Amino acid sequence: GGRACPGGGGCSVTEERETEEKEFDHTLEIVKMYQDAFKHMMTFCSGALVVSAAVVSAFFPKPHGVIVLSLSFFIFLAGAAAAMVGLLRAPEYLGEHSVVARLRLRMWLTLSVAAAYLGLGLFGGFAVVNFTSLP
Repeated sequence: GGRACPGGGGCSVTEERETEEKEFDHTLEIVKMYQDAFKHMMTFCSGALVVSAAVVSAFFPKPHGVIVLSLSFFIFLAGAAAAMVGLLRAPEYLGEHSVVARLRLRMWLTLSVAAAYLGLGLFGGFAVVNFTSLP
């Protein structure tokens, strides 16, 4: 007997091939979505670094809370790095196609998103403190 097809019963060779192609297409779309998300997170985190540096140099000649600013820069860098690692590892999911491989992708994406929000929050706090202390 052949493999069970959707709807029950056995599959012909052609039906099996079509099912495998659909599964591969679905997996390929998953990888493409992860890759797009990783690219967006790399762009966001690296752009946040540039914007943060521009805001600090333009508005805060003597900033307060430089440690918080440095921490937000480091976290943005970590977010960009996590997104880059995820982007590089995404094609592995096509070959491995396992729950563990998918969890790895999700982990790298979660790390990069969390870093982006945390970095943004820290920089926002830094900016509020410094804007309120301007003469």
